[in-house]
Amino acid sequence: MMTRTIQSPGFETREIDRSQYNRKIDNSLQNAPVCLVLGYADKGDDYIPQWINLRSTFFESYGIPKTEKERYFYNAAMEIVDAGGVCIAAKLPYQN
Repeated sequence: MMTRTIQSPGFETREIDRSQYNRKIDNSLQNAPVCLVLGYADKGDDYIPQWINLRSTFFESYGIPKTEKERYFYNAAMEIVDAGGVCIAAKLPYQN
């Protein structure tokens, strides 16, 4: 078995395709999946989590997405909301 060696700091992502799973099995909040989504937006406070349950709530908190990064953030949050889950979104700053 090979061991992994980290050569530089960073992060690793793993995407799991759940498009074939049954959605909206139970709409009660206690059984709803809760997901944290981090992304880039033009509006809003950095690193402050917001509960997103409607599209209008996202637009009020983070504005209408204009760039590819902002659209990715919006689409990830709306995928959770559309599936009946609870989305907690936090904006990342564009600058490091």
